[in-house]
Amino acid sequence: FREMICQFAITNQFSYRFEQNSKQRIVVRCKATECPFYMCVRGGKNTTMMWLKDYNGQHKNIVGEMCEMGVWGRRRVRAEMLAHLIEGKVRLCLDYSPRDIMQDLELELGI
Repeated sequence: FREMICQFAITNQFSYRFEQNSKQRIVVRCKATECPFYMCVRGGKNTTMMWLKDYNGQHKNIVGEMCEMGVWGRRRVRAEMLAHLIEGKVRLCLDYSPRDIMQDLELELGI
């Protein structure tokens, strides 16, 4: 689920921090000061399922400016996540060129 949060943040161009990060509860906030963005996800002790309990998707500032995306997005994308995205694209279309992959990643994630 943490990978999905990372992908969501990159797509929506904001930087985030984990306020609480455990198997039972994950709380995510925007890194910008006084930004009301908030996401709380809960899961059971003996299950791998998680539920979105609280969500405030509004940002105080214009997303991408004060929400600190900039260079951060390039650092946040891990090789493992990129490999997963590229693998999915190649499985759909075997003659997918590296140039097409780069263009799609730039359009989808802004990197």
